[in-house]
Formats: sequence, C-alpha cells, structure tokens
Amino acid sequence: MPLLNICGVIGNNRTPQYALCFLSGETFEDYNWTFNQLRIVTKIYDIPEPLCMINDREEALISSIDEHFPDSDHLFCRWHVNMNVVKNCKKFFATKAE
Repeated sequence: MPLLNICGVIGNNRTPQYALCFLSGETFEDYNWTFNQLRIVTKIYDIPEPLCMINDREEALISSIDEHFPDSDHLFCRWHVNMNVVKNCKKFFATKAE
C-alpha cells in the first residue's frame, strides 16, 4: 500500500510530520480523499495552507493538490529527479564488459 507522508518545515529548521496516510492506490480519488481530510483538519485548528508542496511528479497527486491547495507552488523531489536521470541516461553510458 502506498504511504503518503505529509510533513512541513518550521522556523527552527525542524520537519514535523503532520499526517501519514496509507492509500489503497495512487489515483486522483485516493489523493482527493486525503487532501479533503487534511483541509478539514487545517480549518478546525486554524493551520495556514501550505505555501509549497514537494512531490514525485505524479499526475494524480499534482491534480489533487491543485484542486485543494490552488495557491501552493509545486517542487519536484530532488531524489526522484536524480533517479529518473540515472534511469533514462544509463543506456548512453553503458560500459563494456572486460
């Protein structure tokens, strides 16, 4: 089961976890339910909306974030970007077996 980890960064450079959610899949509906619950909690406790969301460039996740947090910016996770570069460029740098 996919795990969605929602965390933040606060003024003293700490990274608290706000929510963890096991999803039945990685569809728009799964993310939509999760962010709907997050919005309910943020309204109850008067928590400001996130300014930025970091994700792995998954289209369903991006669409759901856009729907629930339209003013949040998107950044792509550096680790995921690096893994995609390695995966897609590896064939151009193949080494010969000696």
